[in-house]
Amino acid sequence: MNYMAEAGLENDNINIDMHRNDVTIDEGTNVPVKTTLTFIGIGNPEPEKEI
Repeated sequence: MNYMAEAGLENDNINIDMHRNDVTIDEGTNVPVKTTLTFIGIGNPEPEKEI
């Protein structure tokens, strides 16, 4: 989040989505063989006001 603040974005204007996908061999055990995490961060800067 620090790099977004350094780019001039306010925390209120940042949306971060996370998606988790587990691959299991047997549905009954729920022990994941592979886990994929996907993070998407979108910032919407406010337009600069003219003086």
